[in-house]
Amino acid sequence: MNKLLVLFVIFALTSCSPVEIPEENLELRCLRGKIPIATLSKLLDENRNAIKAVQQIEAEKAECPEGYVYYEIGATAPFTGVALEYHENGIIWLRNSYKKGRREGISESYYENGQLNVRSSHKDGNRDGLYEKYYRNGRFGSKSCHQNGSEVSIFYCDK
Repeated sequence: MNKLLVLFVIFALTSCSPVEIPEENLELRCLRGKIPIATLSKLLDENRNAIKAVQQIEAEKAECPEGYVYYEIGATAPFTGVALEYHENGIIWLRNSYKKGRREGISESYYENGQLNVRSSHKDGNRDGLYEKYYRNGRFGSKSCHQNGSEVSIFYCDK
């Protein structure tokens, strides 16, 4: 009986933990169809021009006014879980949480030295709640509050 209980607890704990995949395994797709939109990291790997890469992504998004969601490459359902991206030294660079293909919950970015750079909260794909910025040495830098993707006064941030 005790072995059965232990197995049940192990199963319950592991089945509730979010799926973690590399960020590069995600692609943006238009809601009206399966039109993939290039990811920033992929474009940066291809041409190392951040401004050009962002402009290309924005142009592709403009062709999809209904909106877009993240899918794991080859999947038929929007991605739910955590996507990770790493610096060349192996330290986590980005940790983004997704629910039904949109950012949901806490997202974090880190410096190459492992210190937290930014922590932000998202709801339905938009910044919503506290946004915190830190210096490379780990000291707190600034904070702001967002609602539905727009910055609002920090004094009214109740999240």
